[in-house]
This record gives sequence, C-alpha cells and structure tokens, in this order.
Amino acid sequence: MVLRCSGAEQSLVTLRNRTIPQLIDAFRSHELSPVDVAIDALARAEEAAEFNAFVFLDHEAALAQARESEKRWMAGAPLSDIDGVPATIKDLHHVAGWKTFAGSATSDADEKQAARQESPLVARLREAGCVFLGKTTVPEFGWKGVTDSPLTGVTRNPWDKTKVSGGSSGGAAVAAALGIGRIHTGSDGGGSIRIPSAFCGVVGLKASFGAVPQFPLVSTMSSHGPMTATVHEAIISLRHAGKRDPRDWLATGSNIFETVSSAELRPLRVGMCLSGIGPEPDDEIRLAVETAARTIAGREGRVIPVQLPVSFEEVRQLIDIFWVRDSAMDWDRTPADRRHRLDPGLVEMAQAGLRLSAVEMAYADYRRAALASAVNVFLDEFDVLLMPATPFVAFDVGQDFPAESGMTNWLDWAANLYLFNLSQSPAMSFPMERSATSGLPIAVQIVAGKYRDAVILDAAMRLEARNPQ
Repeated sequence: MVLRCSGAEQSLVTLRNRTIPQLIDAFRSHELSPVDVAIDALARAEEAAEFNAFVFLDHEAALAQARESEKRWMAGAPLSDIDGVPATIKDLHHVAGWKTFAGSATSDADEKQAARQESPLVARLREAGCVFLGKTTVPEFGWKGVTDSPLTGVTRNPWDKTKVSGGSSGGAAVAAALGIGRIHTGSDGGGSIRIPSAFCGVVGLKASFGAVPQFPLVSTMSSHGPMTATVHEAIISLRHAGKRDPRDWLATGSNIFETVSSAELRPLRVGMCLSGIGPEPDDEIRLAVETAARTIAGREGRVIPVQLPVSFEEVRQLIDIFWVRDSAMDWDRTPADRRHRLDPGLVEMAQAGLRLSAVEMAYADYRRAALASAVNVFLDEFDVLLMPATPFVAFDVGQDFPAESGMTNWLDWAANLYLFNLSQSPAMSFPMERSATSGLPIAVQIVAGKYRDAVILDAAMRLEARNPQ
C-alpha cells in the first residue's frame, strides 16, 4: 500500500523542501508516491499563479506519468535515480505532444502543431522517468534578460513581486525557487540560465558548449541544462542531461558529468575578479565574491586577484552582432502577416541584424575565435574564477534594465554573463545570501576553462556545504 500525503503529516512546506535524494528515499520506502508529489506540485503551481511562471500545466499527463512511476517503485524497478521526480520544461524546448510557443503571440494556439520529437534534455528526463508538470515562461524567442512577452505577460520574482525574475529562463527559475518541481530545464545563450538563477536565488550552470546535447541546434553560444534548488541536485540532473544524443553533431560525444562527485576537498587556486566587465557591481555583490573565493580556496588554497583579459567594449561589440543576427532569423521565420505581433524590442534588434553584411559576420566569427582563445588561456591559470554574475539584484518589473541607470539595452549590464557564451566556457550562478537592504538574492559566478565543468561543481559544493540556502 502506498501512503498518500494528508494533513500535518505531509505539509506543503515539507514536500516543497524535499530534495531529489530525499524524494527518492521516500519513494523507495513507500513513505510517499510520485503521485503524492505530483499532486502537491501541481496544486502549488496553481496557488503561485500570481508569479506567472507557467505557460500551461498538464495535470492529466503529469498524473499519468506519476502513476506509471508509482508502479515501477512498487515493483522495485525504477528507471533511474530521478524516477518520479517532478520537472518543468522551458517553453523553448520541445516535448512530444505539447506545443512550443516560445513566448510568442505570432502563432495562434489552435494552429500551433504539437512537437513530434523531443529536445535531447527533455528526452533524457523522460527516459529517466521524470514527471513533466508543464511549460515555463520565456521572453519572446528567449531574446532578452528579463521574462515578459506579448504572449504570457510579466513573470515576477518569487522574493518580491514588484521585481523582475530575469530571463530568458525566468519561469524555470521562479518554479525552482518556489519548490514547484525539482528539475527545471533552461537554456543559456547570453546569460539566460544564470541571470534568472541569480535574481531568484537558485543554482544555474551554463555548461561548456557541447557538454549537453541540443537539437535543433540554434546557436554555438547556447547551452541547455537543468536549473535546481541545490548543487547536489544539479549534479544528479546533469548526469542524465550529459548523455549522448546523435542528433547533436557538435556535442562532445561523451558524458563529462558521469564522474562528478561531491567536493574532493583538494586545495584550489581561485582567481578573483571583483568587478568583471561592464557596470561596477554593488558593494554587497563584491563582498559576496570575496567571501565565496575565500571559502572555495580554503586554508590550503590560494586566492589570486585578477583582471579579465578582455574589455567591455570588445565583448559588447561582438555580442551585438551575434544577437541582432539571431533576432533577424526570428523575424525572417515569422509569417509576414504576423510580424506586427512581435515584441517591439525584438523587432528593433532584428532590423539591425537584417542590415549586417556577410563580411561583417565572417569578421565577427574571426574576432570571436580570438577572444575565446584568450579567455580560455586565461582561465587555465587557476582552477576556478570567482566574479559577479549580475552587477545588482533584481530591479523593477516592466524594465529591461534598472531605471535611471543610463542604460539603453539589457546587453549593457549582462557582459559578465555573455562573455562566457562567446568563449563557450562553463559558468555557474550560485546563490550566496540575501541583500541586507532589499532582501533579494545575491549571487556569485563561478567560471572554469572549457570542459572543466566538474571543478565548478566541486567548488559550488564547497559553498553549499558552508552556506546552505
């Protein structure tokens, strides 16, 4: 007999705070069923509708998956160490039988075709027995660093509804922060995992390009991956996410996350860059970077103050070219009679992209290669680099950048993030604490050389052990 959660014995708070290993232990002992957890997660998603984290919830499909998982646990034959764990899917990723709207009002719901095949990350989670709750919100085609769109409106920060959630994986970050599910798929082409993770206080790793297979492959700057409440849950999820998928012709071909374990506690050489590039970070964020660097290095390690080998100007000029190019592609594939429905900010970028020449694009590829080489050589000088993720905590909703900042574009403040998309290096946003003035989450960024994702996870485990959220 499987026990159902009821009354004080299984409060919503208790279920919300249960990590993946704790859920699996409860499934194994039959203390809980995946059906219990799915029902609770769906109920809390409905209760949290004011934050606008979901495009839609699929109660019927989620409960059907949960019942199949329950049968496997009762038979002692789970598919994996995440069988029955509830997950959410970013509305840029394809799920068989679900529609992908990509935050855009340019496709009517009754005309949009359901996906026939799944994105690799989604497929790996399904094979492992995860329970899919629904699709999470994104800005249109994931084009900017906050989550609002013509289709779904504004997604709000779980710590303060008047603040942004970040983007483009904003709905995923909100769901993770509220404990609605344990694994949340995200993607990061210019900070889209790390920005919302930083603003919402969750863990988000932009893996090395190619470490997590993608299909269709949209950009050589983008990485897919799970967003979670804890580093340990990220490690568990990444072991599945990193499995081979033959559809991705640029993937590594091997799972670099298979052997990642908890912190080895060996001394680490830690590069520390208090400012990064772009806007000067708030004092609380600089202090968080210092604290994190010392914690990761430990008594036997070493903290080395460093400056990045590239300037804001050269990084900003490069991202402009790649970002407006991709926006132009979004414009081009949108039916002409529906382009008036597009986000005006996206349209502005698309028009700039349409004016690019082939020579400009070719030269940008050359400059990017030189920049990426310089960054990865620099990162090879130490085990990890500690620096700010975002230069400030979450700002007011309805803005792409803080009011009265003098900025004109979200790319003005996100250079610390998209630098590592250009270089294809792994980088994680880790939640350190909450601001003493605003109460909003403060995050640091942990970076390493390409394919050295394991050392980032090792460093983050050290922070999590000493600084549990």
